[in-house]
Amino acid sequence: MSNYLLKYEAWTQPMDGHDDSGEYIASAHNTDGPVKITTYNYEWDVHAKVISAAGQVPGWEYNQDSNAGNMLGLSVVQGELVNRTSGCVYEFALQATKGYV
Repeated sequence: MSNYLLKYEAWTQPMDGHDDSGEYIASAHNTDGPVKITTYNYEWDVHAKVISAAGQVPGWEYNQDSNAGNMLGLSVVQGELVNRTSGCVYEFALQATKGYV
């Protein structure tokens, strides 16, 4: 299944331009699929505090990329971008323009 998911995604730089090194493992992602995937787009002050605290609780250690084979721990959220917005925002806007919302 993971081989098909890799074909599906294209890792993309975050929209806000922040350095996403340390937030994902490049070998666990593709760069030329039809769906753009990235980490969160806006960094809040609480992010660094949560990641720092994560290692203090057994089982909640920082996991650089949950798509790299180990799902346990705390990871930075990864998601889809559509037209440089999140997929859910795009879908809502699409439905709203059709009069469904």
